[in-house]
Amino acid sequence: MRKLLFISALTLGFAVNAQAQTEQTTKTTTTTTATKSYKAIDRNTVSPSALEKIGTKYGGYSILEAYQAADGEYKLVVTKDNKKSTAYFASTGEFLKEE
Repeated sequence: MRKLLFISALTLGFAVNAQAQTEQTTKTTTTTTATKSYKAIDRNTVSPSALEKIGTKYGGYSILEAYQAADGEYKLVVTKDNKKSTAYFASTGEFLKEE
């Protein structure tokens, strides 16, 4: 009887200890940004279909400088009323972002 009581108390002690432990999880997020390398191109070499789409967003703007990445993405420095902007477009002329 004494052994049974001892084993019961021991089992209960382990059960309480197991419930008291909580799992802690730490999440780490790593963000990397790859910078694209753009090569200067003549602004007249931007594809006509891309220029047509670019013109819908930047109608009336003048292209000062044109650059192209290896994947065909365009980086255009445009101006209107002495205000410069840098706009990024996909090779198809879809707007990506503006700086």
